[in-house]
Amino acid sequence: MRILALACLLVLSSAGHALAQTPARPPAIDRVDSANAEQIKDAKQYLADIDLAFAMAASGDYGRLQRGWKERAQAARDRISALLEGHASATELPASKRAELHAAQYEINSLLNHEDKGRLVCKKVFQTGSRLNKSTECLTIAERETRAQAVRQNVDKIQLETCIAGEGQPCGN
Repeated sequence: MRILALACLLVLSSAGHALAQTPARPPAIDRVDSANAEQIKDAKQYLADIDLAFAMAASGDYGRLQRGWKERAQAARDRISALLEGHASATELPASKRAELHAAQYEINSLLNHEDKGRLVCKKVFQTGSRLNKSTECLTIAERETRAQAVRQNVDKIQLETCIAGEGQPCGN
């Protein structure tokens, strides 16, 4: 019986020593994941921004993308959605989940941007009212994202300013 007790103590002490020797995550990585999480203040809006980026990619705003990008990007988006489920912002996530979130974000960014916001993408655009008159529009990815963001903000502003009579407020002159 003493030998069994001694063997148990020896196993427990060696297990504790092994756990103490396991390297912890470097604090710099935790700081990066936390800073990244602080940028996501509204989880629903963040997922909507990802969906907007996917729509832009599908229409060619990011240029020619790698084969299979859509499936990989959608899988990363699903991971982000699962991580943020039940949370208003990413700052509510524990450190391990923040690391997973950061990895999924990085995967989407690398698929869509080829890590180069200054990359010039040329796209043929048709002039409004004409099927024949088309021109080539060359913009950087950053310029395309800025324009898409501005368009979305303008649409949101117009929708908020539109008065619909009968919804509790009279329309003013």
